[in-house]
Amino acid sequence: MDGTIADFERVLSEAPPSLFREKEKTIFEVGGAAYYENPASDMLAFFLDPSKPHGFNALFLRAFWAHMKLKDAPDLDRTRVLNVQREPPTETLKRPDIIVEGTNWVLLIENKIRHMQNNPFDEYEAHASKAYSGKTPYYAILSPSGRSVRPKTWEGVSYRNYLCELKASLGTTLLNRSFSKWDVFARELILHLENQATEQEMEPNERKFAEKNYAHLVKMAALPDKYVNQVAEEGKQQLNTKVGDCSDFESIQKDWGGYAALEFRSDKWVSNPNGPAVFIHFWNASVQGMTVGIWLPDAAVTSHIEEQLNKVASFDSDGSGNGCKSWSTGRQDTVAQALSALVDLANLVGLPNNSRVDEAN
Repeated sequence: MDGTIADFERVLSEAPPSLFREKEKTIFEVGGAAYYENPASDMLAFFLDPSKPHGFNALFLRAFWAHMKLKDAPDLDRTRVLNVQREPPTETLKRPDIIVEGTNWVLLIENKIRHMQNNPFDEYEAHASKAYSGKTPYYAILSPSGRSVRPKTWEGVSYRNYLCELKASLGTTLLNRSFSKWDVFARELILHLENQATEQEMEPNERKFAEKNYAHLVKMAALPDKYVNQVAEEGKQQLNTKVGDCSDFESIQKDWGGYAALEFRSDKWVSNPNGPAVFIHFWNASVQGMTVGIWLPDAAVTSHIEEQLNKVASFDSDGSGNGCKSWSTGRQDTVAQALSALVDLANLVGLPNNSRVDEAN
């Protein structure tokens, strides 16, 4: 099954739209906490507590109970909450994610966004038995899969089911209350957990597509690396033949925000791990095309060089404290355009044979 152009065209034409659907960013992604459980657990604990100023009362807690197999105990009011704690220490200094304490019950929740379910569950149960003696204990593992490694004692609750329940309840509630900042925060938490729930979970049409076309997809998946490697070789060749008398550029491939990037460095530039370097960033999400840029150590940025760079590129940043400044070009639609811009930027700085950037270039 070598695969013809017609085969690949058919595969692309059959790709389900969900594969290209871009997820909406949340405050968690923007703040760099997309893959950390603590920020999400902090907000979840806040909304599970009816006494907090969010104004949703027990809505988040009631939606959680809806997806647990509850013991037949009609005398338990599962919406009356005395306390909600985040990672309270047990007698052995272990820390369950969330403990919700009611008048005659207690609920322990482990929120598993990424990590394996290898917590000391026995110790958590022992803690609940001792610290909340006489109260009916409930144990839940909230995760994308909704599966529990201890199904006899810990109930598995999936993000998808919990969030569906939440959104249904919130729809009615939001219509009957004045808008507040807590509505925004609640939506961000739900969207964040929803993104996490679906990130590793395939939709049925995606799985069917992958099963039908797996061999072709493997071949197609190899193309990006082959393409980037080819550009890396062409970039070195262009820089080594068109920039000063230098002949020792090397390339390093990086991953910037899920998109490939190539950094080109020369030993004849300042021997600083943070720069100088020229780079290509492939098809990044903000530009939808290749961008080309340069990093320079602060000491190498003379007024003359800065003036010249500002004519052909835009100042990006001061390197966030790493002692460098950076400039980048606008969108480059072809490799030829990108390599030409790469050479131009390198030539603006110059490549002398000594260890410092040529300030008189």
